[in-house]
Formats: sequence, C-alpha cells, structure tokens
Amino acid sequence: KYLFYLHGGIVQDEGIHAVSEYYGPYEYLSILDSLKSKGFNVISERRPKGTDEEIYAGKVAGQIDTLLGGGVPPENIIVVGASQGANIAVEIAHRIKKSTVKYVLMGLCTEYSINYFSK
Repeated sequence: KYLFYLHGGIVQDEGIHAVSEYYGPYEYLSILDSLKSKGFNVISERRPKGTDEEIYAGKVAGQIDTLLGGGVPPENIIVVGASQGANIAVEIAHRIKKSTVKYVLMGLCTEYSINYFSK
C-alpha cells in the first residue's frame, strides 16, 4: 500500500519543525514514522515555500499515474492531506479520476479552502 502524505501549509512556510502558536508543534516527522510503522510505503516531502498548489497536485498525480501504470491497484493508493495538503488532495482527485484511489481530507473547512473551491 502506498500512502501519499501532504502536510499542512505551516510546514511549507516554516519547515519540518514548524510550531503553531495555536496548535503547537506540527510533528511532521513523527506523523511519517507513525504511518510507516503501520506498513505503508509513505511518499511525502516538504513543499518549498510558495509552492503553487495546482502545479504540485500535477506532480503528485503524475507519481500516482506511474504507480498505476506499474501495476499497483488503485485501491492500494491512499492520499492523505492535512489542511493545505487537503486542498491539494482534492485537486489530485480531480486529475486522477479513479474512484478506488482512497483519500483522507483533514482540516479542509477553512476560509481559504472555501475561497479556493469557489473559483
């Protein structure tokens, strides 16, 4: 099983050791370790500051297409997006169009996402 983890915007802006004044430390590396410990092949990277969400979604969709083309069943691919990563995950779903690829969207209900999806 392949799991793509798309972190929140704070990691993009502040790095893998980001700390929110409201929520505390992001724990990006611990999240990845926890997912790996459950047997997933985790694919994740820190997006550079200023990353365009649509371009990044295209990159990940391309990686998923490569897995599918290599014979990985779509039901063995999971895309997990947190906050800004959830916005990207929705864009990936629009591009992939495979109903058996699984998606987990966390923290998507923000003013930013409402504006993003209203385009």
